[in-house]
Amino acid sequence: MKYPHKLFRAAASAICVCWILWSSASGQQEGTVSGVVLDQETGKPVPMVNVWLEGTSRWCTTDTAGSFLLRVPLRAKAVLVFNHVAYRDTSRALYLEHGAELVLRMKLEPRTIPLRAIDVISERRREERLARHVLRSRDILQSGEDDFQKALHYVLPEIFPKTPLGWWNVKHLMVYVDSVYWDPAELDELDPKGVKRVIIWDTKWSWAPFPSRLDTRFVVSVETK
Repeated sequence: MKYPHKLFRAAASAICVCWILWSSASGQQEGTVSGVVLDQETGKPVPMVNVWLEGTSRWCTTDTAGSFLLRVPLRAKAVLVFNHVAYRDTSRALYLEHGAELVLRMKLEPRTIPLRAIDVISERRREERLARHVLRSRDILQSGEDDFQKALHYVLPEIFPKTPLGWWNVKHLMVYVDSVYWDPAELDELDPKGVKRVIIWDTKWSWAPFPSRLDTRFVVSVETK
């Protein structure tokens, strides 16, 4: 089940989410690198691509238009790494002079993911081994709730909010429904009876196979029937 109109609504007003962790005390001069990331085959923008400055903690994420903006040090060799779960990693070497502003147009090659049954089963087992919680359809239905958000709170109250206001203000979750990003507040549109599996990864303890922000604690994948 796909809901293209819900793609990345929460990030639509921002160029990208940037987290700059370098100390400003160093006084290092910086330049600006911006641009757009596109699908190599379709030419369409790719949102939620992690753009890293290699060897540092500086990164940003592309917005719904595939745009990004990042500050990099001047007169120093640098490498930007572009990462997305559905594409092959791509890197670009940089060297900026004083006052330079570089605009890039990056194209990512889609990954070829085999769909043989044995590969799918193996991947599911690996995902579940890394997960903090795995909920099956029966776990969701045992709540007796017709509202999917309430059902999640019933099963895991320590992770999922209780009230609609709590869902609108939630900051520690990133949610994907059938591999498509959803605003957590819109999960009430799902019918609990149509949910096959819910996987929750705790980013504090393990890797999650979906993009996340630095302030994300739990990455949630919802698979529908």
